[in-house]
Amino acid sequence: MPQRNWTYSNTFGQQFNIGLYHGTKSGHVIVYCNRSIILIDFSISKTKKYSFFIGEEFIELDLQRKESTKEDFNYSLKINEELTTSQNKIRKERNRKNNLLAAFLGVAFFLTIGITCYVIFTI
Repeated sequence: MPQRNWTYSNTFGQQFNIGLYHGTKSGHVIVYCNRSIILIDFSISKTKKYSFFIGEEFIELDLQRKESTKEDFNYSLKINEELTTSQNKIRKERNRKNNLLAAFLGVAFFLTIGITCYVIFTI
């Protein structure tokens, strides 16, 4: 009886406990968040992907069937950062600002080194 648990914290510090139950014999899948069932699917014996929102984030749950055995699965839970959502827009804008700041600081650093070397070697 495979069970997995993940904890996700949003930008406001709110925690979400996400759990998965996947029956070995029945193949039934139950996904819950903070003790509330958000997804039920029956007789899953092949690779499958589920998508849902947790707070403002679009989450993808992958059930990947292992090739070596017929009954074993790998489970992964990740945030989809490519889909256009309000959180992803905020994240992209923050990353753009951070990249510009890093580029500015890098240029300022090398200019400072260059000017310092120029002053030292011309004296």
